[in-house]
Amino acid sequence: MAVQQLRQVELDQLVAELLGGRRDLQCIVLGEGNKNLSGHQKYDALQAYFRGLESPKDREVAALSERPVDVSRSDLSGLVAVGLRLRHLKGVETYFVEADLTGADLMRANLTSADLTGADLTGAYLLGARLIGAKLAGAVLKEAKFGWAKFERADLTGADVTGADFREASLIETQLAGVRGLEYALFHGTVVSEVQRELILSMSSTAAYHQFSIR
Repeated sequence: MAVQQLRQVELDQLVAELLGGRRDLQCIVLGEGNKNLSGHQKYDALQAYFRGLESPKDREVAALSERPVDVSRSDLSGLVAVGLRLRHLKGVETYFVEADLTGADLMRANLTSADLTGADLTGAYLLGARLIGAKLAGAVLKEAKFGWAKFERADLTGADVTGADFREASLIETQLAGVRGLEYALFHGTVVSEVQRELILSMSSTAAYHQFSIR
């Protein structure tokens, strides 16, 4: 299969395409110039637009749950999108290396095999997200909400999960070597292996508050 070439877009163009109704943005690469989406003059308008697409009043307009914004196989490394609310985002095999997604609401996003190495997801909301095979090595996941998320075969090596909420999430075969803040993360109904359970409990002073589902 031939490798599809990435289409370079600048930030202004990306915003214009999104506000113009385009949702298929696969195989793009953000230009090396300005990557600060949350600092863009039309950011508030974009946020309002995305919120409207969660439950469109126009029946002819597909909701994000039916037709998500798709940036799969793109390179959005270094993107700054603080507080972005873009639920159901599809970013399969997408690079978000060192992106700043602080406080982002990416509920039910599909980030299968995405590369979020070194990304900042402090306080982000990823309820029900798919992070299967994702790379999160060195990422900052402080206070992030990962309830019901799927982390199977993900790499969290060296990530900071202080205060992160993994209730009902699945961490089967997830790499946890050198993860920081495990003792301060919340695990309730979290699906783990026996080895992972013992690792987490060995680092936690609040073991009595954790509940696991062993697989």
